[in-house]
Amino acid sequence: MFARKSEFPDIDVYVEAFRTDLAAVDQDNRLFLAAHLQDVFRSTPGEFELADMTEEREQTVSEYRATLTGLQTLLIRGRNGIDADIQTAFEEQQQSLRAWLLRRFAATASEARQRALGITHYIWRTRDDAKVRSSHADRDDLVYAWDHRHDDGPPGHPFGCRCWAEPAIAGGRILGARDAIASGLADRVRSARAAGFKEALRDVAVDGVEAAIDSVGFLVRAAELGFKERLGTITPGEQVELDGMRRLVREGLEQLSELDRETIKALLEEVDKSYRATVAHRRAMDLSFRLGLTSEQRLLDAHRDESHLQTTLAVGGLTAGAGLASALRGLRTGFKALGPAALLRKLRDRRERLERDTEARRVVQARIVGERFDELADQGHGPQRHEGAVTRQMLEDRVLRGIDPMTGTRVDGVTGGTHSRVPSATRFKTEIDFVAAEAHIRRSPEYRDARDVAINTPDANPRRFEVVMRIDGALGPDFRDKVEGARRVGNRKNPTGVDVVDFTGGSVKAIFELSPDGEPQLITLYPQGVSR
Repeated sequence: MFARKSEFPDIDVYVEAFRTDLAAVDQDNRLFLAAHLQDVFRSTPGEFELADMTEEREQTVSEYRATLTGLQTLLIRGRNGIDADIQTAFEEQQQSLRAWLLRRFAATASEARQRALGITHYIWRTRDDAKVRSSHADRDDLVYAWDHRHDDGPPGHPFGCRCWAEPAIAGGRILGARDAIASGLADRVRSARAAGFKEALRDVAVDGVEAAIDSVGFLVRAAELGFKERLGTITPGEQVELDGMRRLVREGLEQLSELDRETIKALLEEVDKSYRATVAHRRAMDLSFRLGLTSEQRLLDAHRDESHLQTTLAVGGLTAGAGLASALRGLRTGFKALGPAALLRKLRDRRERLERDTEARRVVQARIVGERFDELADQGHGPQRHEGAVTRQMLEDRVLRGIDPMTGTRVDGVTGGTHSRVPSATRFKTEIDFVAAEAHIRRSPEYRDARDVAINTPDANPRRFEVVMRIDGALGPDFRDKVEGARRVGNRKNPTGVDVVDFTGGSVKAIFELSPDGEPQLITLYPQGVSR
């Protein structure tokens, strides 16, 4: 039992022990992050460069000392001595305080270091036991942006919270690494697809097949007809021509090995499955890039691979496929090096890897898109007028009758006045396309330039700025599948009908407004067709 405050255990002893524990937590945090990120940054844990947290450690030590001193004073106030119960209370509260400050420091260090590395998203992890509070159990294993603010803070910050934030990683890539996009993306995508086309022509024209094909012009024609077949625009005569070309190529390929028909059929079927998996993967990569979840180079690689396999299938060839072209130089090389069974296994393994990666990306994308779409709906009226919940009929009613999709009446959902009969009305077909276009625009140089001008023009009221981007840049080469529009025929007073909007050569327009704290908020976002 202690008779006076000075007879408490020396606070300096507690503080020095806490300082030692804090340094150990700091080192553990470094190793934790290095283990998760070393594959991304190609570094070992010992070489990993992470932000120094010395200043934050000392601030935490000071907070611990001050709180202990205040606790000590509070417990003995009004007493002549300190009994065992008070001493026990001090120890219990000191231990609770110590544990919380250590966890909170680890959480603070983790956030600061991840942000410094350009990591914008984390996975909420819990202890998965009965002690986890229900609100945190609901967040377990979900992906959140560091900018998303929970009522009680990020993992590890609430008092008694034992959760932690794991860097969001998929396929060796930091999710949400929002690298700026250089101008001319659509042109670089076209170049990547052209490269895949040329590689496929080179791979198909191998020994044994060349003798059956007079020139590369044959391959070009066959590829052209194959694309038309997949688009459903091929004529009966062209179909006969294409079937004849395929028979010619297959006959040449069959001469390369004494394969039975069943093996040839299995290989053809697997290449076709691989094509579908490659297309699905490219689309997932395209969305991942526009959400800031993967690099431009990986996107271009996906486009090149798809074009390569698409061209290969168009001429009926059996080259090993996009991912194996360099290792298996044409069918003859593949068979000689591996044999048909091994080649089939490699094709199947590649397809299954693509399918697993595609599914993993879709899960992450769905979480991010759902959260972001709700945020954008709160910021402005873009989703209410220009997203998939707006039907084709609503678009026509808007251009012909001036019906606002937001209200279902002539009342404007934004101004409260009469809604205008706009000459054309457009929409993104899904939440995913809307969110992807907005995220892509925010990473563009056009956005940064327009935003900076608005920030440096404080007298403007409202402080709005616009960004217009090529539609194939904002949505990718499949943009026609992602947008829809109705255009009024005739004048506003005497319309004679509606026509579809042609988005070829079109754009996506975004309007932002700076909030009082300077944060750009999306007012609206919509695709635009070309003027006639």
